Amino acid sequence: MNQKIEKWHGSGTLARNFLIGGMVLILIVSGIVTFYHQWLTANYTETLYYDKALVAADLAANLGEKYQIKKYAGGGAEDSSYAELLNKLDIICQKTDILYIYFDIPDKATNGLEHVLAASDTAIPRGHHYSKTVETDEPDVMTNYEAMLRVYEGLSTNERVYLSNDSGYVMTAFVPVYQDGAIVAVAGVDIAMDTILSSVHTNTLIIGGGIVAIFAVFILIYLIFIRRTIIRPMESLSNEMTHFISADNLSRNDEPSTIKATGEIAGMVGAFNSMKADIQHYAKNLATAAAEQERLHTELALAAEIQLSNVPGPFPPQDDVAIEAFLKPAKEVGGDFYDYFMLDDDHLVMVMADVAGKGIPAALFTMKTKTLLSDASVILWDPAAIMARANNVLCEQNDACIFVTAFLGILTLSTGHLAFTNGGHTLPVLCGRSGCRLMEIDSDFVLGAVAGADYATQSMTLEPGDRLFLYTDGVTEAFSPDDELFGEKRMVDALAASASLTAREALDNLHAAITAFAAGTEQSDDLTMMAVDYRRSAKAGGPDPGGATEASAPKMLTLPADIRRLEEVKAFAAASLPDGADEMAGAQIELITEEIFTNICSYAYAAAETDPAAEQTVTLTCQTQGDSLTLIFEDNGQPFDPLATAEPDLDAPALDRPVGGLGIFLTRELADGIRYERDGGQNRLTIEKKWGHSNPSS
Repeated sequence: MNQKIEKWHGSGTLARNFLIGGMVLILIVSGIVTFYHQWLTANYTETLYYDKALVAADLAANLGEKYQIKKYAGGGAEDSSYAELLNKLDIICQKTDILYIYFDIPDKATNGLEHVLAASDTAIPRGHHYSKTVETDEPDVMTNYEAMLRVYEGLSTNERVYLSNDSGYVMTAFVPVYQDGAIVAVAGVDIAMDTILSSVHTNTLIIGGGIVAIFAVFILIYLIFIRRTIIRPMESLSNEMTHFISADNLSRNDEPSTIKATGEIAGMVGAFNSMKADIQHYAKNLATAAAEQERLHTELALAAEIQLSNVPGPFPPQDDVAIEAFLKPAKEVGGDFYDYFMLDDDHLVMVMADVAGKGIPAALFTMKTKTLLSDASVILWDPAAIMARANNVLCEQNDACIFVTAFLGILTLSTGHLAFTNGGHTLPVLCGRSGCRLMEIDSDFVLGAVAGADYATQSMTLEPGDRLFLYTDGVTEAFSPDDELFGEKRMVDALAASASLTAREALDNLHAAITAFAAGTEQSDDLTMMAVDYRRSAKAGGPDPGGATEASAPKMLTLPADIRRLEEVKAFAAASLPDGADEMAGAQIELITEEIFTNICSYAYAAAETDPAAEQTVTLTCQTQGDSLTLIFEDNGQPFDPLATAEPDLDAPALDRPVGGLGIFLTRELADGIRYERDGGQNRLTIEKKWGHSNPSS
């Protein structure tokens, strides 16, 4: 009995689904058509009546100019001309179904409004000529008033406003009234829209009902056809298949099906008959292992596709920098990724990261991390703040306990200043004039493991010709057939051998070296690397490394970090200028010297961690070359990178701005080139200033 009930319920499912689908289709299509008709008709009607209102308003404005409406302002006497004008406007209202035509003069200073003349096809409770104060706490009234003000002040030639008041839903059109070439008032026309829009709604409902009826008839005919050609054969086939796979009939359902059908359903019947002959050979032994292997293969293929689609395209050619990258997923896909993009014309963001884990979860975590770092970079511009924000978001709902190591740097192309934060990632390699070496930098905690972890921004200065190499541990942890690691030394040696080649050639050579070392050993981790060639052009503002002008012998002054020695420092800097330097450049150099020396004296040795036994001195080195003077300030105080400080908001009121920062900002504006580096426990700030011209931004 239960089997019969289940069969009866199952036999109607397809027909019921078709019926429900048809009804839903009717409602959706009818609703879309009805709402579109309503929107289109309402917009057309409002536009039509607005054009009508504008014509009436322009006519009223011309009459106002003809009858010199201005003379009735401010309590002017209403003479026979006033009555004649009022009568004409009343006639216009009566013949055109216009609610009101009026002339208003707004007073922006007092929020006042003088109705110089108001005409209507009905009685006006307050009369034709009166003044009032606009209620500023009523949004609709203020919207109407502000539109009138824009026309009166000549900011707009016409305005349209919708307002709900005692007269219902009203559309108002405003145009200016001129007299002697100047705007003296605003002509307004009010049209009641309630009845008009009500008729639109009624017509829309009628049309919508007709559409529903037409579609209902069409769907009914269609369902009858579908039931005869599809549903009945499908139900019969479904019943036979259910009977065939039942346990007590498995051994005796050998007779071919005799269901009469056409097209694809006939093909299904034939396939079902063929299946009967073969299914017993496969039903007893399910290929669990093969299915699982296929699932893993599909997952890994999808993960690899996600990973490769997550990397940026080729970096556009630039004079100041070139970037090349390489990513080769392992057989068991991990979560390596890299990214680079410009924040503006002068700041380049570079990211190298490695997500712990394999397959789809790691690939999805990679996409999330990349998006977080990219979005935060655009907003924050500070590597430590960017990493902190990304870390906190990644820690939320991280039930899989996936984490990511990442290196993020922001390179200022004009100066070579590189601000960066290393979140537990492999140490970068720097290749320059002195060779290739691993950078000795601090490493913060990985991302996604501990919410609220602290991150620090570090900095350095790249010189033209330097190459920064970023990579993941798949490079150094590539295995040979003897299970030996490729290692950091082989990597650095391979990069040094390619130092004179292009970034792309260097990556290709390193990949070839890893491949030769592995000698066919299967790759256990993703292989990801990036080379950034910094080659600042002369326009970038730094010293010209290729200049042919001979430099003067450097002059050096070392003295205590005492503000009382300021005049001595200023005099030393001024004496370094040649006789041909202009006075403006001399004044700017004096100001730069004063700001930097004062900063060092006030803050370099003020922190508690400063070694009290260390000599608290400042060394200033001056050297001229061509038409420029280079100033080098050195101190052994606490680390401080002035180029990493945020620029002050000069538009904010002085009392609202935080104290400090203006001196550094002024120095950066006056200098033609500036860079900072921390070397051997010393701060070194190098400033270049040209004479013969002043900085355009100063």
